[in-house]
Amino acid sequence: ESIMNSLALWLNVSSMNQEPVASGLEAIFGKTKIDFQAYRYDEGKEAQFHYDGEVDHNILRKVRETKPDMVIYSGPAAGKCKPALSTLLALREGGAKTIGYTLDGGCPEWHPLLEEYKANNVFDVMVNTDGNPHWPKRQRDVTILQTIDERFYEARPFKDIRLGFAGGNGSPHRREAIAMLQERCGLVMAERSEAWGSYKQFADFMLRCHMTVNFPETGSGKAFHVKNRVIEAGYAGCCLFEKKNPITALYFEPNVDYVEYETFAGLENIIKNISDSEVAFRAHNLALKCRELYTPEKAWQQVFSKII
Repeated sequence: ESIMNSLALWLNVSSMNQEPVASGLEAIFGKTKIDFQAYRYDEGKEAQFHYDGEVDHNILRKVRETKPDMVIYSGPAAGKCKPALSTLLALREGGAKTIGYTLDGGCPEWHPLLEEYKANNVFDVMVNTDGNPHWPKRQRDVTILQTIDERFYEARPFKDIRLGFAGGNGSPHRREAIAMLQERCGLVMAERSEAWGSYKQFADFMLRCHMTVNFPETGSGKAFHVKNRVIEAGYAGCCLFEKKNPITALYFEPNVDYVEYETFAGLENIIKNISDSEVAFRAHNLALKCRELYTPEKAWQQVFSKII
């Protein structure tokens, strides 16, 4: 009630995977009396081209211009697009409620920064969106799955790709798996761009796929988390192959909502032998669960209930 007839400001960088988050928030706030404004404080520039303190200047200028009642901040753990602690503490200057939205809280490499935020009480509520409950959180903080706007997946084009993957291949184990799947299972790789404005192209590719594969390790390879791709596969009507891990299984049922694999050799065998009816069954179950339990509305409801 206290934030009705007010402004919510979303601060983030220009990463393609944040498009459906901004879009989902816009839809949610569109149903209320709260105005919503999204501001990409890197202003589309590559991180290395920012001068020291530039993003801090951009954030503080925008906050002072708009005088928001709520600020939702999400940014990187390192580099020239990471604002100073003093900048983030200043978000509350006008009495704004603040939410820290973390993409990879389950990754140990994020933990020193999250400990710093926790020690300095930087945000009213911290949110980890990778589903992994093991991160430096306080009692009032929340763990959810990434909030993907389902409207990107409204189209139902003809599915003409048996097995597809749209994602990076930065880690050696992922490169190995992709090369094997391309050679032996006919994996189709999508052209993937991280640029803002390209998310629809990614969603359209996912919609064409009967099956997709996921690699649930964090970037450091030191922990597991629920990647965006799990929800995206559900919305796109894909059968998901997910490596066995304890985190995804907290939210979805292995071998009911998705197909679990343990090794790349085992994955190849499953893909080659799975029937069309099994593919359709898993895809249907995943879609149902994503739409029933893990919509942006349900996730943000958990978050907003902590500060309103």
